[in-house]
Amino acid sequence: MKVNTSSMDVWLFLFLGLTILTGFAGTMLNADGAFNYREYIGPWFRSLLIMQPKPELMLNIPMMFKVHMFSWMAVCFIFPFSRLVHCLSFPFLYLWRSAIVYRRR
Repeated sequence: MKVNTSSMDVWLFLFLGLTILTGFAGTMLNADGAFNYREYIGPWFRSLLIMQPKPELMLNIPMMFKVHMFSWMAVCFIFPFSRLVHCLSFPFLYLWRSAIVYRRR
């Protein structure tokens, strides 16, 4: 597998793992509900989507959530340059091809 894995794939897997771990850790550390991320991170994310970013909304966010936000952004930027982009393609030719016979009886 090492021969077929590019350095970009390794970076993607590292950031994807970091995203999963920080998301899980943020959820577990916030199990008591002391920080309601929907109230603070939601408006910040919406400001990004409408192309009017408001970085001041992230000032009082716990570090675990900031790392989580950074890591998923890194995954989004790296994704098109990795092999994982192939999950977006659909093999239309498989719908009309004839069956493949691997061995005869």
